[in-house]
Amino acid sequence: MNQFTRRLFSSTSTRAVTRPISRPDPLKNASKFTLEDGSEFIVRPPPSSAEAYVDANSVVSPLLNNDTPRVDASNAPSLHSRKKTLNFNLSEAEINEIRNLRSEGHSGSSLAKRFNCSSAFVAMVAPATKSERQSQKLAQQAQKDAWGFNKKLSRAERQKRKEFW
Repeated sequence: MNQFTRRLFSSTSTRAVTRPISRPDPLKNASKFTLEDGSEFIVRPPPSSAEAYVDANSVVSPLLNNDTPRVDASNAPSLHSRKKTLNFNLSEAEINEIRNLRSEGHSGSSLAKRFNCSSAFVAMVAPATKSERQSQKLAQQAQKDAWGFNKKLSRAERQKRKEFW
């Protein structure tokens, strides 16, 4: 059966012949010597080095020129944000006001922002009432109950691993 007839009766075309890709020889400038024992010794000369000096006229990129104006670093923004200085020297009147506001139901973080102190300081001066702590615990438990199976499983496994520390 010739190729034309085979093409008529086949549902797919004949496969093209694939030859390996011929890549250029990476050792074009290499010298090859055959040694007495039949092995081949290849010598590759190093690539030519760049010029040791750079002429001012040979600089192609304007970014490499030293004529670019320098920006004053004192006007640049700081790399690290400065930590907020908190006030821990509150007067007795301010501490009493924190206690009154806390008993009215204000949160510790809102009071800390208002009096420029840490929330830990507010918790020491005016801790939350027992009922507030209980309601927070119930809300946290309700949130945990809404977790999916995978999250519950991963938390339980993590807790188990911590026991082996």
